[in-house]
Amino acid sequence: MRQKVPIGLRITCCNRASGMAKQVKTGYLLRYKKRIFGKDWREEYVVLYSDSTLAWFRDRSKTEADGGLVIRDAPHMVAVGEWTSSVPCRPELPLGSSVSSLMAFGTRKKDKVHWFLCRDAEEVNCLRLRSR
Repeated sequence: MRQKVPIGLRITCCNRASGMAKQVKTGYLLRYKKRIFGKDWREEYVVLYSDSTLAWFRDRSKTEADGGLVIRDAPHMVAVGEWTSSVPCRPELPLGSSVSSLMAFGTRKKDKVHWFLCRDAEEVNCLRLRSR
């Protein structure tokens, strides 16, 4: 059974500290990453905080995030499901995956898109309902 990162964990990402923001949602998602020798989807532990920080950890026992972004800095740069078709350079999905499970988060500062894939569309719908 997977354990959750403790509530109130201090992380630093996106050149700012999320302080003691509370976790809204945690879990494992696939994250797309371009590499020097190829591209791939990797399972990573992802935490959404109440201050809209989305942080990911390669190993959930780490206290420092491997990456992150602040969604409220660019809310118009979020696409989910079929809406991701309008985002440039959409990656090829792993076999058996559906576009309805895909999420894209853009950033203004680096002109970069972070791609995440849920196990199924129901997980995406759960995220939508909780974020309202």
